[in-house]
Amino acid sequence: MASIDEIISRIQAAGQKVGEGVQLLSAAENAASQLQGQMAAVGVQDKAAQFAQVRESIQQARQHLLGSQDMTNQSINLAKEAGG
Repeated sequence: MASIDEIISRIQAAGQKVGEGVQLLSAAENAASQLQGQMAAVGVQDKAAQFAQVRESIQQARQHLLGSQDMTNQSINLAKEAGG
């Protein structure tokens, strides 16, 4: 039989993984932004525009993960209340 501590522990572990994903996506977004700037600086506007699209896509993915992080925190609080 599962315990409330086991449930909370698993949700926390998932939340940590989501947090790691947010950090990785932030680093990828920074790299895409740098490449966008480099391409623009050397006059390759089509590539700069492509990297802008990549950066925007990464931003959207990061926003989704941030929402997931909020949901895991909410789940932890609900589990604590249920176990209390």
